[in-house]
Amino acid sequence: MNKKDLIKAYYPRSKPKKQEKQTRQTKQPKQDNQKPFEVAYRIPEKNQDINKAIEYFHRKNITELNKEDAERDYNTGNRFHNRGDYDRAIEYYQYAINIVPYFEEEYNCMLVYNNMGLAYNNKGDYDKAISYYQKAIEKNPDYADANYNMGLAYDNIGNKAISYYQKAIEKNPYYENAYYNMGNIYNIYNKAISYYQKAIEKNPYYADAYYNMGNIYNNQGNHERAIECYQKVVKIKPDCVDAYYNMGLAYGDNGNYDKEIECYQKTIKVKPDYADAYYNLGVIYYENVNYDKAIECYQKAIEIKPDCANAYFNIGIICCEKGRKISAADNFYKAGLLYLKQNNRPLVLETLDEMNNFVPDSPLIQKLMDKLYEER
Repeated sequence: MNKKDLIKAYYPRSKPKKQEKQTRQTKQPKQDNQKPFEVAYRIPEKNQDINKAIEYFHRKNITELNKEDAERDYNTGNRFHNRGDYDRAIEYYQYAINIVPYFEEEYNCMLVYNNMGLAYNNKGDYDKAISYYQKAIEKNPDYADANYNMGLAYDNIGNKAISYYQKAIEKNPYYENAYYNMGNIYNIYNKAISYYQKAIEKNPYYADAYYNMGNIYNNQGNHERAIECYQKVVKIKPDCVDAYYNMGLAYGDNGNYDKEIECYQKTIKVKPDYADAYYNLGVIYYENVNYDKAIECYQKAIEIKPDCANAYFNIGIICCEKGRKISAADNFYKAGLLYLKQNNRPLVLETLDEMNNFVPDSPLIQKLMDKLYEER
């Protein structure tokens, strides 16, 4: 095996980065244009327990409370929700909920229950979120948003999500986020693609759906379709750095190295600290025998990501090519220490083999061996 093969065999380019499952709550609490309204007797005093506030609230004469009071509390809760203060949002939603049962004919409390669920969901309390979504659905079984949000909550705890996304789609066939999240759940590629395509039918500018389809096509080896999807993504979201990066991978797998380089350069332009793009540029420049440029890229990757052992190893290979044995041994040694730190003993042994092959007189060989056996 020659030195060029070593880089390709031991250090293949990174695989496409899978976009994390999206559980975006696009149906955020509705915010009205009303100025903030404060009612002194419903604002807890400093350090006052919310349960005490609610007890005090219940002691008020119910005739003093009406639909407008519930709406004000609901909208105040929305304001806190939109600021990310979910605890305060929950307080005000609870005030509204305590008024609402007396006025159900006038005021549809499903919105309060739904938004209370969203607040708990954002706090990571999915069981509580589900309980409030369920109450919203009980008030109105056709409420698509509550069914969708129930799907999001179950998505986070790993069950039942699909059935609620399907219910959301039944109630609202244009719910593109429900299609998208179903695509994320399915591991069967063709089924996932079909749901992403449905999401795109409903919203032709759905960049995340194109992105995830691109990843699936890349994993299937259909690089041309992957490139088409990534091109759609960057047209919609020019700052989607991972789309440029993965497009570069797809072009490289298709043998179009000029386009691959171009994509990595665009990646770095958008995100200058994208270490993987510099690393892969280093591999390409090495393969084209542009060693100085390759070293420059590997060093940049190390500057951004100091534990990038592969970059040190590959610099060692290049230094061997250039007859710079001391630098080669130093970089191999640094790579070996990082592999050791990463508990990757097989690559430590591979590194020792390369040192014995190319820099057999280096004292760093024994030093690395000592480090290896200290860890046993």
